[in-house]
Amino acid sequence: MADVFPESMDRLDYQNVNESIHTIEDYINYICQRVDFTYGKLFESIGTSGVLAVPIALTVSQLQKDVKELQNQLAGVSAEATSALNKVTRLETTVGDDNSGLVKAVNELQTTVQTILTTIGSDDTGHESGILGALKEVIIAIGSDEAGHESGILGELKDHEQRITALENQ
Repeated sequence: MADVFPESMDRLDYQNVNESIHTIEDYINYICQRVDFTYGKLFESIGTSGVLAVPIALTVSQLQKDVKELQNQLAGVSAEATSALNKVTRLETTVGDDNSGLVKAVNELQTTVQTILTTIGSDDTGHESGILGALKEVIIAIGSDEAGHESGILGELKDHEQRITALENQ
C-alpha cells in the first residue's frame, strides 16, 4: 500500500470535530487521486507494452488455427459423405427394382428358368412332364423299363429274333 499511498493521514483532533472531518475529507480526496493516477498509469503501461495483450493474442491465434483445422476436417468429412452418397445412388441404380437393374434381371432369369423346367418336364412332385415325360414315353415305346426289361419295340424285336433263330434252327 505504501507504493500507492505514500503519505499517511494527518492525526485527527477529537476535540475539534470540524477540523477532523476536514482532515478525513482531504485524505479521501488524496486516496481517489492516487487510485486514479495508479490505475491510469497501469492501463497506460498495459496498452503500450501489451503485457496482457500478448497472451490474449496468442490464445486467439491458437483458436483461429484450431477453427481452421476443424473447417478442414469438416470439408474432408463432407467430401467423404458426398462420395458415399454417390456410391449408394449408383448402387441403388444398379440394384434397381422390379422394373430395372439387377432385380429385374434376376426376376426375368427366374421366370426363364421356371419356363425351362416346365418345358423339360419336372413338376414339384417329381413326375415327369413336358420333354422328360415325352422321352419316358419314347423309352417305354422303344422298350426299356426302369428295371432294364425289354418291352415295346425292343421286346417285339427280341421276340422276332427268337422266332427267327428258332426257324433257322429247324
